[in-house]
Amino acid sequence: MLAGPYCQSCGQPSVAVRRTLREVLTGQTGRLAHTLRIILTAPGELAREVDEARDRPSLRPLTLLFHLAALFFLVSTFTGFGVAAIERADSGGSLAASIDRRAAESHAGAMLYRERLEHRFQAIYTVFVPLIALSYGGVIGMLHWRRKPWPVPIAGGIQYLCFIYLFLGVVWALARAAGLNPFGLSPGQIIVVLVGLAYATLTQRRIYAERWTPAALKGAVVVVVGAAVHNFMMIATLYLAILVT
Repeated sequence: MLAGPYCQSCGQPSVAVRRTLREVLTGQTGRLAHTLRIILTAPGELAREVDEARDRPSLRPLTLLFHLAALFFLVSTFTGFGVAAIERADSGGSLAASIDRRAAESHAGAMLYRERLEHRFQAIYTVFVPLIALSYGGVIGMLHWRRKPWPVPIAGGIQYLCFIYLFLGVVWALARAAGLNPFGLSPGQIIVVLVGLAYATLTQRRIYAERWTPAALKGAVVVVVGAAVHNFMMIATLYLAILVT
């Protein structure tokens, strides 16, 4: 039982305390194992914890996102994600032409330039990660206008993106180990979309207690719009990295 607005045991603010967006999304409180378990087994639970003022045991969503984004690039040796993968996905060849042109202008040699470009791409992408997460959270919030304070859907969007990073890392690594192209149109990519849709649907249900049909429809909007923004940001990040490398 609370004798004030904060828990005497852990310092968790109650629902009566008005917290800022920064306080909700950043910081180092919480346990990593607990948070990862929530991401993998309880879609939307981080947002629900924020909404119900019981998020003290979990890592702050934005802090967790930066950690997982760094891990995503750390295991890129196994997943194959990077500049080369985006370049191969560009059927028009404009990205490859831009990279080759800048490599020639740099006088550093193609191999050294591409190594620098990879590092620059990762750095810029990491800076843009919060904007990508905001696109997912923003869509969730717009689909449920005025039903929850904005930190709640934003936390839901961040949890969704964290799950996608973990899931894609595993799927892409397994695909490459099996000698498959994880970035082309394939049954594996269809599975990724279906799993993302299922996760987004369960997120709507957990946060907003939606019925299955509207939850699935809104989940599809989150997946489509969020993926479109995400892909645009990746391409924009690569062009910016080419420009400044």
